[in-house]
Amino acid sequence: MIEKYGKSFNDILSLKQSFFDDNDRHLRRSLDFADFYNLQPVRANCKICNEPLSSATVSFKKHNILYRECIKCGQLNGYHDDSDEFCAAVYTSNGGSDYSKFYSAQGKAQYELRTQSIYTPKAKFLIDSLSSLGENVNNYTFADMGAGSGYFLNALNHLDLTSVFGFEVGDAQVQLGCHMLGTDQLKLIKLHETIDIVSTFNADVMTFIGVFEHLQNPRGILAALKNNKYVKYMYFCVPLFSPTVFNEAVFPSVMPRHLSVGHTHLFTDQSISYFCHEFGFKQVAAWWFGTDVMDYFRSVYVQLSSNNEQSKICDKWVSMYADIIDDMQLAIDKKKKSSQVHMLLKLK
Repeated sequence: MIEKYGKSFNDILSLKQSFFDDNDRHLRRSLDFADFYNLQPVRANCKICNEPLSSATVSFKKHNILYRECIKCGQLNGYHDDSDEFCAAVYTSNGGSDYSKFYSAQGKAQYELRTQSIYTPKAKFLIDSLSSLGENVNNYTFADMGAGSGYFLNALNHLDLTSVFGFEVGDAQVQLGCHMLGTDQLKLIKLHETIDIVSTFNADVMTFIGVFEHLQNPRGILAALKNNKYVKYMYFCVPLFSPTVFNEAVFPSVMPRHLSVGHTHLFTDQSISYFCHEFGFKQVAAWWFGTDVMDYFRSVYVQLSSNNEQSKICDKWVSMYADIIDDMQLAIDKKKKSSQVHMLLKLK
């Protein structure tokens, strides 16, 4: 098992500046979706193991949403379902333009910067892990599901891989991605087509970067992967039930980045192990790193800056805290309690 821990966030801080500067706007959006989510039907079964949630007690309430931990696999489930209506509102309304603007770049230079800072390290970990396992990646076909605006495709292209494809349900993101990539690698698909593509597409490696937490039927996708006769490896990144969740509960006036909007459930080390065992997947590489400490840093900063008297010490907070973020986060990552994990599974 290949394991890696930690990642510096100095190179992406500028890309997250809007979270500091536009907190009220982002918070309002999150609260609006929370209100809409609470109107959806109650979630009857766990998103990962399908265990009835009737036996699960309410763990906590955050931003007016109740959450329950599954007693069978440990997955954290929101109290309500991500219905067709809810998913359409989040991902595909106005052709997906509402959702895509939170991940879009202004121009080619920023697109490349976002690729280099966020997605290239993910792509390198995938390729390095496969190479360490003795695989000849130059002969492999890669398919990125939920590819968004094509950032991960772009990162794989920069690593000189020649057979790379992406599929996305948001029209606005596909248009942006095709424009930036200058290729036809990124295809627009319908939500209901996802399982068919996962079941049949001829790829050696299928990737899901920040996708499983958005799926209505993750078990259907996992079963489709198992049944695909071509796919040898699956690489994914998912958010975890981590200290960031408690930070968001303590600072309700700060935009919740982790457990909000389309993130209606969170994975755990236990729930990942559960679905790997159920579907016969083997964990072969994992990279544990998160933004728990960065989120705490941002929360305090936003809270201070919103108070006229306390705003005077914001600079002091930055100078005192900025150079210890990575060290503090690494301690969390090494305990596998980070806000996300990147993992490579061997399917066959």
